[in-house]
Amino acid sequence: EKQFFPALELAKKAGITMVAMGASTPYACNYGMLPRATGLPHITTGHAATAAMLKEWAMHCCDAFSLEFGDAKIALFGAAGRLGTTVAKYLSYKNVPKELILIDLPDKMALLKKQADELLSEELPGSEKLKISLYTFDPKIPLPQFDGAILVSCTSTPFLTADDLRRAKFWIDDSHPRAASIEAEELAKKETLYIECFARGPAGLNTDFPFRLPSSQDCYTCFAEGYAAWQEGIETDFVTGSPTVWTVAHAHRLLKKYGFHVGPFFGKNG
Repeated sequence: EKQFFPALELAKKAGITMVAMGASTPYACNYGMLPRATGLPHITTGHAATAAMLKEWAMHCCDAFSLEFGDAKIALFGAAGRLGTTVAKYLSYKNVPKELILIDLPDKMALLKKQADELLSEELPGSEKLKISLYTFDPKIPLPQFDGAILVSCTSTPFLTADDLRRAKFWIDDSHPRAASIEAEELAKKETLYIECFARGPAGLNTDFPFRLPSSQDCYTCFAEGYAAWQEGIETDFVTGSPTVWTVAHAHRLLKKYGFHVGPFFGKNG
């Protein structure tokens, strides 16, 4: 009421018809399901585009290390959360890694088991090739072995050390806040990729906003989802709640249609 609704009113006054929600905004409005006044702009959580681009970045990182994505072990931190659940579904669809390691806090083990059962029972195209493992994070216990990681955790402080980062070839961080401290990133940067998740937009795109990304043609994936939905002329809310794998695949097609793709590797700290 103090921030989200007034922001939508401001967007309406500016003539904006589609609003994408960034960072923790989806959590504050029940993933777009919070009742609101009629006549306000349509909304989209950004989670479908984020899940799509996280997978695209993981495949891009594997290419950079001459590693077939189908031979890779990919860890997903924050797997039991709403975004983590969406990312896990899309990683289990069509082009899949050799193994998907679902990681979350110890009190989330029951959720992880349920999630793994559901992923396998859905029988998504490609999932018959996938192995799913579960792990609960404990700073006192070494992490399992994996080639790369996707981070969508939501914790109060960074939790990964430089030694943790050195255990994998790459880390794609879309956590809030960041999963590894700036110090850990700096200490490990010569031995691993620890990168930001973002999208490079179509030629001519100028966000004119200080995203702290390589260029003004680059944006966070929530923005890309809103831009693609606007360009497509979608006249309803686009992505709300927990998107299905088919919604994520549709969002991914729209991203490609409107010229969004991975950009240069860019560290979380620049």
